[in-house]
Amino acid sequence: MSLFTRANRTDRASKVQARASRRAVFWVGLMLLLIALSPMVVNLKAAPPPPPLLGFGPRTPLLQAGDLPPACANPGYTSLSKCIDKTGKNDVEIGANARNTFCKTNVVADEASYNLGQVTIGAGGLLLLPDQTAQVPVNIKTTGMSVTGTLKIGDPACPIGTTNPTTRVTITFSGKEKDCPNGCAGSVKGIQVEKNGSLIMYGLKGVTIPTVPPVPGVSWTYLSTPAGPTSYNSAAGVLSPVPAGGNTTLQLASDVTGPNG
Repeated sequence: MSLFTRANRTDRASKVQARASRRAVFWVGLMLLLIALSPMVVNLKAAPPPPPLLGFGPRTPLLQAGDLPPACANPGYTSLSKCIDKTGKNDVEIGANARNTFCKTNVVADEASYNLGQVTIGAGGLLLLPDQTAQVPVNIKTTGMSVTGTLKIGDPACPIGTTNPTTRVTITFSGKEKDCPNGCAGSVKGIQVEKNGSLIMYGLKGVTIPTVPPVPGVSWTYLSTPAGPTSYNSAAGVLSPVPAGGNTTLQLASDVTGPNG
């Protein structure tokens, strides 16, 4: 055999060994890389997503516009903002005696927040706080409400909570304390429903407990003890007299506070 042939064989063997060596180095390097990355992969898989923060974003799926009852659509009433006087007191007049022609019948709260003075809903007038607006949610601050017409929160076909069960409608009574020698009317830092007036509230499932997922609370309950002015007593011929403290405290048959409602 010639030296040339032997040299060729030697070169071929060297090339095969070099290729095998490079392959071995490649596979060893790949194995080391996988070993190094495996704890990261394990940690990424093991770490659960953080729970949503309470008060940020919906905690339950929201209904799409096409799935909502027709009653949830904006009724096209006069905007409440158009019924606020321009004198600086921010009083509101709704009903037959309203000075603004557009506020004599149906009015809707269609904004997220209102800072109002005295709200008077007279005969023939209606103020609606719909579920659609409550998604913001709506917060009304007022010195008091007098209702001879209708104050309606929600709708029987679209109660508050239809779109989002965690929806809230909040009415806050504010203003300076008043000196009323003969007792203040219920419309002073409160809601007074006059004769022939109506206060109607429709909620889906009561106050929702802010857990994840949310839990429905108490939808409604009875008064377990009469409430009202203390002058509604036995001496006045009242069959169910108001006990002491009944003019300021409501005694309810079911607990609607804390985790229950």
